[in-house]
Amino acid sequence: MQENGNRLYIQLCQRTDMAKTRDRELCSPEYIDDNFPKYLVMPEPGIYEGVTDRGIICCSLENFLKKEI
Repeated sequence: MQENGNRLYIQLCQRTDMAKTRDRELCSPEYIDDNFPKYLVMPEPGIYEGVTDRGIICCSLENFLKKEI
């Protein structure tokens, strides 16, 4: 997605309560080798809200839409 001429990557995920699902969803953005923001957006992120050690921003859909991240 591009916003105001800037690129950002958005990975949508319904649930991350299973380690296998969480790892799969976080793996995809890690392969993109640039410095544009990468987001993992979930209905309710729970304990996964924040920034991973690889720079992927995990947030709720509500916060993403409100730009509170």
